[in-house]
Amino acid sequence: MENKITGRLVEEPILKVVENTKTINFKLAVYQDDDVTDVYQCTAFNRMGEMIMQQCKKGSKISISGATNEENEMIVSFVEFESME
Repeated sequence: MENKITGRLVEEPILKVVENTKTINFKLAVYQDDDVTDVYQCTAFNRMGEMIMQQCKKGSKISISGATNEENEMIVSFVEFESME
């Protein structure tokens, strides 16, 4: 199931290379209301991950789409970079 979420990076994205595949991991905080913030563990691969590494840092606001599971993990299939706020 594809979901779209918008939030801010909790920390700098982390790059790993395994068997010629670039994997970028990052945490995205999604604010629901004043008392609730969901944190998603996100993974992006190859070119999608490279774009995130180049354009994002801790605090960057992005919208992403991808498959999620019950543990708030998402495999990113689309990313949209928000303007700096």
